[in-house]
Amino acid sequence: MKIVKRVFQRLKRMPEILAALSCMFMIFGPVFLVAPLIPSSSWTYEDRPISYQELWLSGGGALWAGGGIVMISLAIAFYRAQLWVRYVIPLGFVAMTVFAAFRPNPTFPYEWVGALLWIFCSYWYFNRKQEVVAYFVGSPSPEQ
Repeated sequence: MKIVKRVFQRLKRMPEILAALSCMFMIFGPVFLVAPLIPSSSWTYEDRPISYQELWLSGGGALWAGGGIVMISLAIAFYRAQLWVRYVIPLGFVAMTVFAAFRPNPTFPYEWVGALLWIFCSYWYFNRKQEVVAYFVGSPSPEQ
């Protein structure tokens, strides 16, 4: 019970948005990780049902599982106040912007504009917002 109490105390000290993201990632990360492993799940792609084998052969299963691993890793990094996460999040949005710019979606050709906006928002939040910067720079380790 002491561990649970420490976790909740740490979450209370975190900036609100960061604490909410950590909780969401720890809830949905395992779901994303496990969901493609369940063969009885029904999957659709472009409004067409696909089989469990098609999901994995297309790379969708690995993408879902990888997304779950990323979510869990980010939740742990937020909780432990790892400095690298302040740079990885905006760089992830840079990669998404480049991908969107070089491989446009015919139904939404300017999606790179939204991704560009996410770069600036995430950079500001993780590197310029004083409360968040103070949490990452001056935060004691969870064990203390």
